[in-house]
Amino acid sequence: SIITGTQTGVIYGLDSVTNPQNLILAYHDGTGVILDKLISGVWTNVIARVSVAFSADSEIKIQPLGSDQYDMYYGGVKRGSTATMSGITGTNHGLFSTYNGNIFTDFSLDGKIIPFKF
Repeated sequence: SIITGTQTGVIYGLDSVTNPQNLILAYHDGTGVILDKLISGVWTNVIARVSVAFSADSEIKIQPLGSDQYDMYYGGVKRGSTATMSGITGTNHGLFSTYNGNIFTDFSLDGKIIPFKF
């Protein structure tokens, strides 16, 4: 579940957990999904909010396509246009939330479910 006005989603390609400079962030804010990037320490919105209601058990996904191109999916549907972003070379991926009351049920990487509990 998600509390409207907070952000929850996934991080892809994080270069450093202690000093992040490059990553892609796909998240839902309670009213829609958004794709942002952090390149050389500068945040930029890549796909502006695509209005879509939050739905429990809907998956949010960053799909790398190669050649520095990425798609964002929510609920199994591509949201927004294909984004081109260079500089994403990190190997850290994971969950993201700005509020500890948001609840995740699972996480998968390359289609493999990664078990975790809270």
